[in-house]
Amino acid sequence: KSAKETQINEYIDAIKAKNGKLTSKDIIECYSKIVNPGFRAEASHALTVCFPNDAARYIKECFEICEKPNRLYKIRNAIDHGDIDAENPEELLRIESRLLLLIEIVWGMFSQLIRLSSSQAGSNK
Repeated sequence: KSAKETQINEYIDAIKAKNGKLTSKDIIECYSKIVNPGFRAEASHALTVCFPNDAARYIKECFEICEKPNRLYKIRNAIDHGDIDAENPEELLRIESRLLLLIEIVWGMFSQLIRLSSSQAGSNK
């Protein structure tokens, strides 16, 4: 929370130094960049923190690959909205072909949490 407040203050100070005053457009931009950057920005940040060496590849697989239906985020949305035909073998193969990558990401993030949890437990002794 304090990091966001610092970013907001720095953003506002920079705008004031540049323009002399804040506009409603500046406030909206500040909100969308700092306060609520959206799921993609938050997920990209999490991937960058958890996978400094592989983040670009994972972000691409989640949000940017050319085959939009195969983007991990699109698959997640399709499942969530009931748009996957579970009786269509081609559809199942398409989804299953992305499963190994998803498992790699989830287990990698989980292992980061385990390391963090165990290091905090060790410091409490």
